[in-house]
Amino acid sequence: RFCRLHLKALSPFLYQAGQAISLRRPGRVARLFSLSSVPEAKADLEVQIEVQSGGQLTPWLYEEAEEGMQLEMQGPEGYFFYLAGRPEQNILLIGDGAGAGSLSAIAKSALAQGHTGTIALYHGARKIQGLYLHSELKILEEKHQNFHYFPCVSRDDFFDTLRQGEAAQIALGDFLDLAGWRVFIAGSSTMVGSAKIEAYIAGASSEEILTDPFDGTAFRRFPRPYAF
Repeated sequence: RFCRLHLKALSPFLYQAGQAISLRRPGRVARLFSLSSVPEAKADLEVQIEVQSGGQLTPWLYEEAEEGMQLEMQGPEGYFFYLAGRPEQNILLIGDGAGAGSLSAIAKSALAQGHTGTIALYHGARKIQGLYLHSELKILEEKHQNFHYFPCVSRDDFFDTLRQGEAAQIALGDFLDLAGWRVFIAGSSTMVGSAKIEAYIAGASSEEILTDPFDGTAFRRFPRPYAF
């Protein structure tokens, strides 16, 4: 199950698309979430969450959190975002699960800033239902000639518009030479770790490979008290 959580800051909050924040359930441990909103859109903050059975925070956010409730937050954190300056550079985005949220935000931010190079986004899921941004990313692809979306499923029936297999394997099989490319990888820590190595072997500079692994661990015990 996936859900979108919209957050309204009570004070000015500056961030880059793809950076992370930690959220705390009242009286409980904090968890780290990647932002899927785009500052250029000047809208509320958003995180896209995969609900984890038995988790301390995501089931509560999905089932019990109510509109207007205040949460503690710390951030933004990290360097997982689009940096302007080379609009002609090609960009490869690889993700699984809720990793599509930060990757789609990075793609939208790059396009909003006039990026002209190829932007290829590969999102993988075990089943078709896991491609929760499929319609949104198809619309983005129709609007921008340099943006290309490749949905991938590994354990389900697939249609002509889907690719069969793991997103990272398919992406790195399509692009065997990544010299000069910028690569963003987000999702399960196992996938991120192996894809990072493969991207480096394919020629991407280590400084140009940015990662956002999800491991479900607590971020900080005492986050700064931003209210939402």
